[in-house]
Amino acid sequence: MRVLHVYAGNLFGGIEKLLLIFAEHRGLCPDLEQHFALCFEGALSKGLRRLNAPLHMLSPVRLRNPLSVYRARRGLGKLLDREHFDVIVTHACWPHAVLSKVPKRRGIPIAFCAHDAINPKLHFTEKMAARTPPDLVLSNSRYTAGTLHRLFPNVPTEIYYGPVMPPNDSDRIAVRARLRAELATPADDIVILLASRLESWKGHSLLIDALGRLRELPGWRCWLTSNAQRPKEVEYLAELQALVKRMQIQDRVRFLGDRPDVADLMLSADIHCQPNLGPEPFGRVFVEALFAGLTVVTTDIGGGSEILNGDGVQYGITVPPNDPESLALALATVMKDGSLRRQLAEQGPVRAQSLCGPRQSITRFHNLLRQRQEADDGH
Repeated sequence: MRVLHVYAGNLFGGIEKLLLIFAEHRGLCPDLEQHFALCFEGALSKGLRRLNAPLHMLSPVRLRNPLSVYRARRGLGKLLDREHFDVIVTHACWPHAVLSKVPKRRGIPIAFCAHDAINPKLHFTEKMAARTPPDLVLSNSRYTAGTLHRLFPNVPTEIYYGPVMPPNDSDRIAVRARLRAELATPADDIVILLASRLESWKGHSLLIDALGRLRELPGWRCWLTSNAQRPKEVEYLAELQALVKRMQIQDRVRFLGDRPDVADLMLSADIHCQPNLGPEPFGRVFVEALFAGLTVVTTDIGGGSEILNGDGVQYGITVPPNDPESLALALATVMKDGSLRRQLAEQGPVRAQSLCGPRQSITRFHNLLRQRQEADDGH
């Protein structure tokens, strides 16, 4: 089966990580040949080229410029006329809105990967996307699936947890010693890590508020990885830095900027805390943290709660949303209770593997597309 992933490519976050894993581990499912089509050059296109993945660059799109939309559609059309693909996979509403009409007119099946929940009031790009129903929706969580009736009410939907790579922890002790020395962090301190994009709903301010309540508790540090990619994110970063000073914890909180070694940071930390203020559609960073054996603390909403609670087992700690006092209590509990951290560290990788182990996840992706194709052929 030949599949073409279609995406924008101008930013870098969870979807981009997913596509790079698909590209890097194409060999895990030999029956699935994966190609990639992007509108923008960026970190994703560079990564795909580094992996020698089949990459097709379209052209940059500005929705206010109809000519740019036409050019991108024309580029995709020429690609589809030149090469055969069994399924086109659009990732998120923007590329689906801009480009899905091209394969639709050629009768090529379309699978839409839903990476975000759909709000009751549709954004204009979501309204555009809704005009071209796909043949299949792959939802990244049950939470996201519960909102998709607003976009594609009559399209078959499957829950699909994308692949997440476990860290190479064979040299965990050496990595931990090196990074803690680099970041002037004592070996015995409990390190709380938040590794996410600078979006306010990710809960950076809530975490800082909770840590401010624990400033008298000795033996902890906090690392925040924060890549400010847009002007509003630069402003948000400045607000967070000011909040740290007001909470008088500036000597214990480090803003690390954009780090390419987040996997190593996870091996060097003890707790991953991303206390979302709004529901996470999925939250692959939580799976990465579980793989790394971290104690995961988050709010009891959205995909994060779904990841940490399953089969009657609690794989992390969840607290009520927007409640700094409860969050501070939870963090203090896991910081003080080494046996609890060890128990969760042992359970975490098992849970992560069951949800997002790369081989089984990529094979399931292929099987879902194949089953949909066979169902369509049967009709």
